[in-house]
Amino acid sequence: MTGRWNSRTIGPVLVISLVVAASPGCAKRQAFYPVTGKVLVDGKPADGATVVLHTDNDSGPQAVRPSGRVGPDGTFTVSSYVAETRTTADGAPAGEYYVTVVWLPPNVREYLDKHQGGGELPDKLQGRYATATGSPLPHATVKEGPTDLPPIELKKGG
Repeated sequence: MTGRWNSRTIGPVLVISLVVAASPGCAKRQAFYPVTGKVLVDGKPADGATVVLHTDNDSGPQAVRPSGRVGPDGTFTVSSYVAETRTTADGAPAGEYYVTVVWLPPNVREYLDKHQGGGELPDKLQGRYATATGSPLPHATVKEGPTDLPPIELKKGG
């Protein structure tokens, strides 16, 4: 072999290059950006509540729904489960989101065990902020970079 490219070596090299370039591992990965916020209910931290961000094209099992659990001081940090790769990423993709909040009691597993026949989960907010299309909460905008969402201030009693 003289080290020169000829038709016998160029064909296979070109095919291999195209296959590698088209493989899923080489595709551009979705970018995730840090997102933080705060949830207060009647002026107090909603410790244990869950915040979920939904896009307009939020249907299907593959949709990325960034979410975060509210801590004792009312703050939350968002992470995203990516079903396609079965991984979790810190943050959320840039874009516009509907915001939902549910606040289940810390013993929700015990509740479900006692009520195996089904029934609604005991949301402390009575489902007022639980659905993306019906939530009265303002939209959230995640920027390409760190995003600190405005405080989410809710009413427990309506």
